[in-house]
Amino acid sequence: MRDSCDLHVHTTLSDGTFTPAQIVKKAVELGLRAVAITDHDTVAGIGQSLEAAAGTGLEIIPGIEMSADIDAGELHMLGYFMDYKSGPLLKELEDCCNIRTQRIYKIVERLEKMGINIRSDEVFNEANGIAVGRPHVARVMLKKGYIKNTSEAFRKYIGEKCPAYVGKKKTTPEKVIEIIRKAGGMAGIAHPGSINRDDLIVRLIDRGLQFIEAYHPDHSTSIEKHYKKMAERKGLLVTGGSDFHGINKQSVSLGSKTVPYSTVEEIKRRLKL
Repeated sequence: MRDSCDLHVHTTLSDGTFTPAQIVKKAVELGLRAVAITDHDTVAGIGQSLEAAAGTGLEIIPGIEMSADIDAGELHMLGYFMDYKSGPLLKELEDCCNIRTQRIYKIVERLEKMGINIRSDEVFNEANGIAVGRPHVARVMLKKGYIKNTSEAFRKYIGEKCPAYVGKKKTTPEKVIEIIRKAGGMAGIAHPGSINRDDLIVRLIDRGLQFIEAYHPDHSTSIEKHYKKMAERKGLLVTGGSDFHGINKQSVSLGSKTVPYSTVEEIKRRLKL
């Protein structure tokens, strides 16, 4: 697998269950050449990953996954090779973090009214990082015996249209692209098959969209081919990754979806790195 690169990986700094050091150790064991650390709304795990990877031969690509609101729901977007120490980027992410924190307080309050007594501090302790989110609420509910598995929490309580669901601050795809590109990164769409909005992809090209993630565990072979052809027609780069979250997505293994190192080289070429 020495030429293989997994460009979509989450750590404990957002909603993954492997620490940056554990990600690095596993990636080295698998023989991966590069891994993109793409935590939700935070770059806090990148420095730790770079430190852990020093001397191993594994390349760590600074990345991020951010959410944007569209009329059909939520669009997940990826960024690669941003200056993860950029002041404006960190300010944007700090705002996201504050919004996530306030959202947890509201979710816990709604759950309490439903007779589910968990505390916000328990959720923050479960997150043990920066980008606290609904998966951490679900894990606390599981530990306290309110649900049989975390998917039940989303299905009955905290998923969209459920009683304890609280929406997030609305951010447009154009804004996310702007944030990533202003930090010197490349912006793209994660697992586009989940939204099935080719018209949106075409529209966002004019706003700076640079790649689409064709290779993803949720994509069938036919979907992969569709987005690969679309990328070729529109001049977009094709990327891919496992979207690894550890035990939060037990069916997905690190390195289960990869792209060749030539993809990383092309990203660098287009960014003039």
